Amino acid sequence: MERDLSRRRLLASTALLASGTALAGTAEADSGERPTAGELPVRYSRTYGEKPVNTALSLAERDGRYVVLGATGSDAQSTEGWLFAVDGESGDGQWQRTVTNDDLDTQPSFRALAPATDGDGFLLVGNATQSPASVVRTTVDGSVEWWKQFEPDVEDETATLALRDATPVEEGYVVCGYRLSGESSTSVTLRLDAEGAQQGRQTWFTESFSSLIQVISTDDGGVLAVGDRRVQSEGEESTRRVEATMLKLAPDGSRQWRRSHTPEPPEGEDQPRALNNLLDVMATGDGYAAVGFTATSTFDKFSGWYLETDAAGERRGERRIEPAPATVLYALTEGTDGTTVVGQVAENALGGSSEGWVVELDDEAEPNWATRLGPQQANFFRDVVTTSDGGVAAAGVSQNSTGDSGAWLAKLGGAEAPTPTETPTATPMATPTATPTATPTPTPTEAPTPTATPTPTPTVTDTVTGTTSGDGPGFGVGTALAAIGAGALFRRVGGED
Repeated sequence: MERDLSRRRLLASTALLASGTALAGTAEADSGERPTAGELPVRYSRTYGEKPVNTALSLAERDGRYVVLGATGSDAQSTEGWLFAVDGESGDGQWQRTVTNDDLDTQPSFRALAPATDGDGFLLVGNATQSPASVVRTTVDGSVEWWKQFEPDVEDETATLALRDATPVEEGYVVCGYRLSGESSTSVTLRLDAEGAQQGRQTWFTESFSSLIQVISTDDGGVLAVGDRRVQSEGEESTRRVEATMLKLAPDGSRQWRRSHTPEPPEGEDQPRALNNLLDVMATGDGYAAVGFTATSTFDKFSGWYLETDAAGERRGERRIEPAPATVLYALTEGTDGTTVVGQVAENALGGSSEGWVVELDDEAEPNWATRLGPQQANFFRDVVTTSDGGVAAAGVSQNSTGDSGAWLAKLGGAEAPTPTETPTATPMATPTATPTATPTPTPTEAPTPTATPTPTPTVTDTVTGTTSGDGPGFGVGTALAAIGAGALFRRVGGED
């Protein structure tokens, strides 16, 4: 089932916020790997948000600014969708909007920001517990043009449709996610037209517990989605594990191929890791590259995972990347001299301090350079884009020791940030027809770029084979994964399904 929501209420809830000084920008102590030649310098690293809980999960560059999607609220259970933009060179805030709808009892948590199919604006996808999933089209400045909702389409009142990502295709979009119903999880793709009307819906991997996390358009007019599925082994010692999956669809929505991938067991381990997940994928010249993580069944060891395949999804090679005992790779993009990957590194997978991690890999998946950043106690980067001026921008979450979090944005390389002569102030845009509630425009305080401290190059192991937002102090690897929807995998493998 598909729903349209009231445009009048949408205009009131997403109106441009008035000017002011709200979002603080902070410098940070740099504590990570500092390589030799070729490293991109940190131009700025800032946190944004006036409320206790603020996140940044997805971003895009448009017209010299970065548009960031996340959430803001008084606590982790009371957040609203949040879209804001900053100047690409300085990081100064330009505008912000909350993305809410008064017709809904529970506001959705938005997971991904995709370009509109006509190149003018954005598509947002997300969901709320026990509520229909939301797909929202906005203009380039965040004004909502339409808001659609989609039901799970099963005879189960407790079922939930969780939408995780979207990509533009010819005359519309493909959206991916999964449907939770009882003790099952089934991968789902929706095909929408340019106005958000559903043109088709398909379920995948129905024989196993599964989900789709990320989807990209392909040169042939189709799409590639990545995710995971649970596999139950047979025999006297029955075990469960999660395998990474890749699903290739043709332009008409039919399946071209599907592949499952599990990295080789690390040295000293006899069995594959219990969790093997891909969280992001991109097209290469003649195939695909993807990143994610592998983990033990006790979750005490997380390794970053980099995978390369040919155009048919057959594995060419992979590496475990382990600069710390708990390493998760969340996103990747084409860098200046290789592939730039971002994620999180920590000494303890279950909590404590952690840092955002940026690494550039060469053609052999060897690190050209790597940088750790962390304004507060616990930090992770969730998304990364290559910038038009030759750098990269990464978005994520930075949490302090009391559990409060800021939306975090860092830029490396590209144009040098201008030196301010006074505290910068964003210029507000014209007040829209609907009168908004007055709240501030994002205007971070300028802070100096941190000084680099040299440390060893990260360890890379070659395997050679062809819940919620932050819930308290210590945004650990497990909690960070739960914040983007991967936390359910822990329950499945752990036997709580």
